[in-house]
Amino acid sequence: MVKILTTRQSSYFPALNGIFTTVENALLEARDVELHLRPLRRHIQGLQEAEFPQTQILIAPLFHTISLIWRHSRFYNTPARAIVLLQEFCNLFIDQARAYLSPEDLLKGEIEDALEKVQAAINILRTFRNYFFKSRKELTNYFTGNVEWRPWDFPSHLVFGRFNRFLDQLTRIEDMFITIREFEKLERLEFGGTKGAVLNAQIRAMSQEFLECCKVFQESVYDPSDCDDT
Repeated sequence: MVKILTTRQSSYFPALNGIFTTVENALLEARDVELHLRPLRRHIQGLQEAEFPQTQILIAPLFHTISLIWRHSRFYNTPARAIVLLQEFCNLFIDQARAYLSPEDLLKGEIEDALEKVQAAINILRTFRNYFFKSRKELTNYFTGNVEWRPWDFPSHLVFGRFNRFLDQLTRIEDMFITIREFEKLERLEFGGTKGAVLNAQIRAMSQEFLECCKVFQESVYDPSDCDDT
């Protein structure tokens, strides 16, 4: 059709040629994106199927793949595309962490068990974030020869805005559980001497008051892991 319109010098040729070029470029981009993002399917499947504590060993291979995409893809080597891609993995780790923590039961179970799970989640999330900075620093290793180096020079907060809020939320929950555990230890303290009875009574009263405050959270329907709940 393009050849016919060209031969006849049709007035429709410029418009049709523009459409043809747009479609051709879109097809090239789609093929490039599909080719280079295809390996991420395996990583996503692995992250979704693994128990959350076991996802830590999957983080390094994930960032290696993302670095390769940045190096070789013609259309996923821009800050805007990289930011969106990394945000999606941030959201995936948030979702997997919340599923692991069972937030509806987090404040209702044993403090030691809940604290252990929260600390495990915090450790994995920090590992993920640390690998971003590690990969950004080592990105030059992927650009060998005469290939021009393209750094991840975009601000990290554009990637980790929601992720950091979630991590901060878990850190506050961790602090609360540690405080509760310390107050529970107070109940087992016994002071002797002439002032022992008075001190024991004061400590038990203080501990009881604090634990009563904690019951408000334990009996509520509040989701402590929801970083979007304002």
